[in-house]
Amino acid sequence: MKIHKIEIFNDFINIPFDQIHGKIDYALKLIVESLDIDRSLLHGFPEGEKTLRLSQFFVRPGIKKPTSIITCSDQPYLTKIMLSGETSHYL
Repeated sequence: MKIHKIEIFNDFINIPFDQIHGKIDYALKLIVESLDIDRSLLHGFPEGEKTLRLSQFFVRPGIKKPTSIITCSDQPYLTKIMLSGETSHYL
């Protein structure tokens, strides 16, 4: 696992703006493969909104694509945590 951490961190040092999304996609794939999980998602709140929007993801073949929008009523605990500025993760 430490090897992947170093590899992911190094990939984000001094990269051109137009390569950021590709590096994030690769990092999400490494997370899925390293932890042997089904999916890895990256959501964010657009400025001034209280709706989480899926920005990037990686899912294993045969796994359903994640929902692109999560509202406060869909996931009240998660959205509350994230709107407060805390980080959250599920395993």
